[in-house]
Amino acid sequence: MLRKKLKLSKVEEQNEYEVSNNNTVCNELSHQSIYFGASPSIDNLISTKMINIQRNLNEILDKIDFVKHPICYVYNPTVYANEPYEKYMKLYCNNEKKILFIGINPGPWGMCQTGVPFGEVNMVKNWLDIDGNVDVPNKMCNERRIQGFNCTRKEVSGDRFWNFFKDLCGTPKRFFRNCFLYNYCPLAFMKEKGANITPADKSMENTLKSSLQEACDAAFNEVILTLKPDIIIGIGRYAEKRALDIVKHLSQDIKVLYLLHPSPRTPGNNNWAEEASSFIKKNNLTEFFN
Repeated sequence: MLRKKLKLSKVEEQNEYEVSNNNTVCNELSHQSIYFGASPSIDNLISTKMINIQRNLNEILDKIDFVKHPICYVYNPTVYANEPYEKYMKLYCNNEKKILFIGINPGPWGMCQTGVPFGEVNMVKNWLDIDGNVDVPNKMCNERRIQGFNCTRKEVSGDRFWNFFKDLCGTPKRFFRNCFLYNYCPLAFMKEKGANITPADKSMENTLKSSLQEACDAAFNEVILTLKPDIIIGIGRYAEKRALDIVKHLSQDIKVLYLLHPSPRTPGNNNWAEEASSFIKKNNLTEFFN
């Protein structure tokens, strides 16, 4: 064996594995990726690929004027809160994943404040152990002001999601060993008084919705090619639909599942933790969180 001949240390063995793994990813992406050149470097880690996918998506979205009735404000926390957002990527997205959770877009008191998907401030700081500088959007709604990690409002969806997996897994390391959470769209859209508009909202102009979906689908496709999940869990029907539409065009055998959104505004969502626990058992996913 080569390792025996060279008497590699444990550290060297790990480095050898990471280079080999990344080389495989790079070779596959060189034939399928729209964001990376024909010969990506071997040391281009998965987290770097993910960050670059997001940056390229942001460049595309930045060219679209979304401020058309009823949209008055557009926030992109992957830009003004890019420091904690990229910390999230670097800490927790350094390997391929068995399960990819997909959310829709940032919430006003979660990702909009912290840059982390479903990023309720307390859970991001004290469980995920992420903080960092958060700037503000160019145009800010008075009812949805960005205070970063000083925000005292609780985002119920993020609190429910991360607390459930904290109880299930104990540590972030155990959750992220097999799983990752990604938001399909990095933009939050608001009406004049701060009411939320999702990418699925019927009030969004059809041409804007089409342009948004085209850009986000392409980026989500790249995320799937990079992380190579066996299972994608759409958090909410819209996320499930986007995953199904993309997966059917891929050669990978990926199962797409639907998980009830943890928002208190979701109909019939009286006990989300119980719903999530039943979902995991029903779909035989317990092994991925042990």
